[in-house]
Amino acid sequence: MSIHKARLRHNLILFFVTSAVFLVSFVTHLPGKEYSDVVSIFATRITSSKVPLPYIQTHFEYPVITGLVYYVATKMGFYASKSNPLFYYYFFTSAVLYAFTLATVFETRTLLQVVVRPKTSLRPLLLYMVVTPSFVWFLTYNWYIIGTYLTIRGLREFFAGKFDKCAVFFGLSAASNLITAAPLLALLAKSDVRRAFRLTAFFGATWSLVNAPIAMLNFSGFVAQFTWHLNWYAEDSWLLLYPPYNKNIFDAGVKAASGAVLLVLLSAVLLIRNSNISRRIIPFLQKPLTVLFLTNIRCDAPRNPSLWSATPVRRTLGDAWLVQAVVLFSSYIYAPQLNITILPLFALTFSEFRLLGYLGFIAFDLVNLQVITNWFLTSDPWNLPSITQVFSVLRCVILILLVAFYLRMHRTDV
Repeated sequence: MSIHKARLRHNLILFFVTSAVFLVSFVTHLPGKEYSDVVSIFATRITSSKVPLPYIQTHFEYPVITGLVYYVATKMGFYASKSNPLFYYYFFTSAVLYAFTLATVFETRTLLQVVVRPKTSLRPLLLYMVVTPSFVWFLTYNWYIIGTYLTIRGLREFFAGKFDKCAVFFGLSAASNLITAAPLLALLAKSDVRRAFRLTAFFGATWSLVNAPIAMLNFSGFVAQFTWHLNWYAEDSWLLLYPPYNKNIFDAGVKAASGAVLLVLLSAVLLIRNSNISRRIIPFLQKPLTVLFLTNIRCDAPRNPSLWSATPVRRTLGDAWLVQAVVLFSSYIYAPQLNITILPLFALTFSEFRLLGYLGFIAFDLVNLQVITNWFLTSDPWNLPSITQVFSVLRCVILILLVAFYLRMHRTDV
């Protein structure tokens, strides 16, 4: 079979499998069936065909690109049917999410073909992403796939040497959901000062440009999307184990602990993985960091291979995965739908199949699904020792063990 025919065959397989998975997710969350944020926000807030503008005429806690998709889909729902606008709103929203799902899957495969042979690029994509329980369940649950695509596309632009375009895509990702843009930190750590400045400038300009109209029309409504999350409770996080916590899910100490853990772990990971940072600083921290991550740390001078050769791409993708994993682990809000943001990075990072790593990933993903499937089965799902939060803590433990496993397996990748 020629390379062209093999590629066409793989693309068709990927298209039909992804479409089937999306259809399952679509049917699962149809209005009146399993809960989803997409349906809930319409059902609880829309009372007439006069749809209020998010941020300006009504509170909306999601970022601007998500707000735009929500508003347009709501208007189209009422335009399609006055008697059943909810279904058509859900249908139009799902159409947008389907387009971004296909784009995310094929964009991820493009990157995979750099780090593994094209003939084997399907396996990690299917095993770590497309047919995973979390991917199936959460595709139409929330809007995270939009920001996830923009991040994956930004990564590809980075490796192609188009750094300004990379930053623009990450700015759009942050305007869809801040947490999806976290891997930009890994790219900044890999860049010299000039490139890091350009990435930051174009990222900030893009995000500001998208948000500026809302901020100018109603600044308090614009700010409210951030204060909403700052004031949100500790949701599905291992930080519920924080010692002073006493069944007060709004405990400020939990949020302070979240910030401290994020700062420590993120600094440690970037120091371990990036020679540009670590060459001078890491000798002072080598012993404590080695104990923390059970790995040996090298302090070699940075290499400068071609951006598109497999080794540096794989290494940088590993850094992007590590940053996303640490951000999720450290956050006091780790709702199970957030796993959509890390699944493509799992496929890209764990593409060199190791049975132990895959078993850890499957456990991580299955436990994540248990968080949401048990949420509505318990009387107090917010607090320990409910089974929901037991699964949340277990998921976080598995994730940090996977971080340690990855660092151990790739301890010379600096």
